[in-house]
Amino acid sequence: MHDPIEHLGARTNHVFDIDDCLFSRKTGLHHAIKHRIVDHFNALTQKAPHIHDDFTEIVKHLGRDKDFDMHNVQISDLEAAFLPIVTALKWNYQGADFFSQLDAFYDVDYSVIEPDIALVDAFDNARSQGMQVYIYTNGASHPHAGNDLHKQRVLQGLGFDQEWIEYLRPRTQDLLASEFMGNGKPYKSSFAQMLNRFGLDPRDTAFYDDTVPNIVTASQFGVMPVWPWLTDEPAPQNLEAMAQSINAIKTNNTARTFQSAIDLHTPKAAL
Repeated sequence: MHDPIEHLGARTNHVFDIDDCLFSRKTGLHHAIKHRIVDHFNALTQKAPHIHDDFTEIVKHLGRDKDFDMHNVQISDLEAAFLPIVTALKWNYQGADFFSQLDAFYDVDYSVIEPDIALVDAFDNARSQGMQVYIYTNGASHPHAGNDLHKQRVLQGLGFDQEWIEYLRPRTQDLLASEFMGNGKPYKSSFAQMLNRFGLDPRDTAFYDDTVPNIVTASQFGVMPVWPWLTDEPAPQNLEAMAQSINAIKTNNTARTFQSAIDLHTPKAAL
């Protein structure tokens, strides 16, 4: 097989990021959330300095204290800082109070997400073909049925029904699951945890993510990398070079690429 989409169609397991991967970067939703996280956390720690003390302790324990100014977290710091932020909240809030504090990071307008019938249809078609779909995000997914956080709201906006939302709930590796390891994407330990948790053979798995360092890490495990770039803006040349170096499939339409893979998928014979 020489066509990359044929290689993609040969994979049984398809793992998807959420933000700027299942919906367009042009919505501005992901950027708005990053602003909200930084503003809310910095305001919260001014009112509750003990939370900042816990955050500082966690960052130092993880060896990330040289990566950013812990007294003034910026958007550019979130890759290294967000999981320690969430852990600090868990140290100070329990149960519903914790989820309420976590949800405050996502107090943004989700109406910017438009239904994507083609994406929902592709997910439906994948299941009917025996393909397996999962979500792997550094965002938040509520672990309890009937409750919503960021991931659930995105899926609702895209047009997924409640049955799909509940189906994907236990098939999601989010920041709460990654937090136990201390690392999310793009750290290799997080990818190893995700693959092990879901029992995925990397050679039979594809991963769709708009952040190139994340698909680079995935490729190091033998996972097939797909790079959704869902905007009219040209991608930075350094990212283009990184993606080309791992033979990533670049797409401007996640649904169309996934459906093309489904159309070429041949279910594996039962052993």
